[in-house]
Amino acid sequence: MRFIDVPLLAVGLALLSACRDAPIPSRAPPPPPAPPLWANVTLWARSLDSLAGAVRPLEFDAATRSTEGGRGRSYQLADSAQKIDVEFFGETGKRVERFYTRGSSLRLAVSVEQHYDRPMSGNVVREVVDSTWFEADSALRWVDSASVVHTVPDSSLRSHAADVRTEFNWALKTSGSQGKRSQRNRKR
Repeated sequence: MRFIDVPLLAVGLALLSACRDAPIPSRAPPPPPAPPLWANVTLWARSLDSLAGAVRPLEFDAATRSTEGGRGRSYQLADSAQKIDVEFFGETGKRVERFYTRGSSLRLAVSVEQHYDRPMSGNVVREVVDSTWFEADSALRWVDSASVVHTVPDSSLRSHAADVRTEFNWALKTSGSQGKRSQRNRKR
């Protein structure tokens, strides 16, 4: 044994001793990343859909915004949550707009266009869905009718969000004013 081997042996033994006292790292996989905010909003909206069936909606007229008439329903749920459904009827199809809110803050807007095989048939042959997610009144994400995803800072997202907010504000105002009137009529 040479002189150089002795200090290396001592250092090696010291390292082994130090490693023996160190905690063994966990072999568990790291926790999954938190889901994106828009995914949480989607789950929240689905829970509102399931609760809306147990609540009597306030109905309102949306005929002024459609060629063949329209109607709306507003569902007031717990925790200031609200779901507003508006149906617009046309000769060649119908459009359904759904707004999910907490208080007066829009969280999700979904527009579904159903196209008929021929005028006034009611036989849906194609359906197009457009969804927009919001947080603190700012659009986070938009999946358009061609399934293209738009996110911040896409300028088309800002423009689309402004249009959605206009429709939402109309639905919120109309459902509130007509809904209160229809509630008063029910009390008489």
